[in-house]
Amino acid sequence: RLLVEDERGARWLLEDPQGVVPGQRALVLCRRRAVLSPVHPWDFDEAQYLKSRGVDGVLVSIQTLRADVWIGYKAQLFGAMDEVRQRVRSRIWPQSSSVSQGAGLLLGLAMGDKSSMSWEVRKAFSGLGLAHLTAVSGFHVGLVLLFFSSLVRSFGVNRRWSGLLSLPLVWAYAIVCGASPSALRASGMATLASVMLALGRKPDGMVGLAIVGMVMLAKHPDLVWDLRTRLSFLATLGILLWFHTRTKRPSYKSVMVAIPLCATVFTAPVAWPAFGQLPVGFLPANVLMTPIVPILSLLVVLLIVLPEAISAVFSPWVLFLADGAVQLVVWGHQLLPALDLVPNRCVLTLAGTCLAFFYGLGLCWRFWGYRSLALVACFFVLRLGWMDWVRPRFHAFADGEIVVHSSTGAAVY
Repeated sequence: RLLVEDERGARWLLEDPQGVVPGQRALVLCRRRAVLSPVHPWDFDEAQYLKSRGVDGVLVSIQTLRADVWIGYKAQLFGAMDEVRQRVRSRIWPQSSSVSQGAGLLLGLAMGDKSSMSWEVRKAFSGLGLAHLTAVSGFHVGLVLLFFSSLVRSFGVNRRWSGLLSLPLVWAYAIVCGASPSALRASGMATLASVMLALGRKPDGMVGLAIVGMVMLAKHPDLVWDLRTRLSFLATLGILLWFHTRTKRPSYKSVMVAIPLCATVFTAPVAWPAFGQLPVGFLPANVLMTPIVPILSLLVVLLIVLPEAISAVFSPWVLFLADGAVQLVVWGHQLLPALDLVPNRCVLTLAGTCLAFFYGLGLCWRFWGYRSLALVACFFVLRLGWMDWVRPRFHAFADGEIVVHSSTGAAVY
């Protein structure tokens, strides 16, 4: 499946069993395939997925009439990045090693690659609210920026300029990881923070989040429909809001508790309707994994940067530790499984929005005071007026079958 662009500039997802080489200019005879429609409320919505990425539809290749041997610069760039990904993968998971779920976790920590994780392990991470660990976000980009800036400072560079000199490597890392919206958001905020530090100014996370969000939406307006983008910005907003309301520097213990709590609460309006589950064990799971993940990330970096002969020696030990971490998550999910929520998008969206709003209101009460009561009233008027607050409509047929039309327009039989 390739992302292609026609002469009019429209973008299509091409399903080609013959395998057109990315970067070529080709004349292909195609037919348009109807996108898959969701049957149940939480089924995969292919139309929404394609819309969030600015793709007009899906084409199926019938015959390739002509293919020019021409490789564009973008294809060359992504081809080079793919070679880097393969080298990192070979370091973390040598071909001679047996099947290891720990290797899948290490690949997720390094590049956000979850392809080597089994469905059971993915479900355990999602059910405990740990799916963000295997998606390249601010945590991963921050570690990369910290590593390279420390390396630059070891050559005598001033701390004020070390972050700025490390930015090309940070953006290269984001591209290697697939340039996901969360990686671009984190890299953009790291860029603004490094520039402000180089200019002798104190960076403001809320301002950086707003600027990066405007730039990303100006470049790709369809990202407003992307689930990953909304989750990334909401989680970051909740964390930054908590830090902005602190009058003194918070302790390490309070940070460990506040970051997963704020991220989970502020993503509730989007995550609850999309996944239909509530990870009841997210807080202890995140607190427990907080000291483990940086250690595994450091070991991954050592596996990648050290010579191959040295890396191959302690690679089995790293895989053993990663397997133990995966098994710990699986046991935790068996002990505290996620709670299935009521299958009604409208109710879950309203409940999650109210939870996030009142939680944020509680954080900022000291700044707003009694004026927040007016904000609550305005919020309920706008929210209830904007929402399609209706019960599901039932239509019974003569043969006894029932069709339920949900608030999203999907039909459930």
